[in-house]
Formats: sequence, structure tokens, C-alpha cells
Amino acid sequence: MIRVELYEGARQIAGVATLDVEAATLGEALDAVRARHPELEPRVLVPGGLAPHWRASVGGRRFVEDPATPLADGETVLLVSALAGG
Repeated sequence: MIRVELYEGARQIAGVATLDVEAATLGEALDAVRARHPELEPRVLVPGGLAPHWRASVGGRRFVEDPATPLADGETVLLVSALAGG
């Protein structure tokens, strides 16, 4: 099980902060999120990945873009806006 945490606009659009999905890769996780919350397309999710200005962080340790990035059971993927600043 992969936990996906939504931040900023993604959280507002979907109306949820977290989702648990079955996925072995980043792409599978994003597809599962899109299936449950199609309203995230096209502003946050697009076919094959994330919309421009959105990033995925695995466990808050590293940012990844490749949909083939493997995910271990129990990992957390954070979806954050690259425009949010810091």
C-alpha cells in the first residue's frame, strides 16, 4: 500500500489530504489517484504523470518524475506544487 499526500491546490481540488493506493511504481500511484479523483486532471495530473509545476516526492527525501520509479510497500508520495515556494 502506498500513501499519497496531497498538498496545496491538489488537496483543495480533491477535497482530501491523503489516499492509500495499491501501486508498485509512481505511474501506477498517479493513475490510481486519477481514477479516484478525476477532477485533478488536467491541473494536477495528466496522462503519464504530473501537470507542469507539480512534483512528486518520495517520503519527503527525493523528488522524482519518472513514472517507472519503483515504490516500496508502505512508502509515502507527496504531491506538491513547485510554485508553492519555501
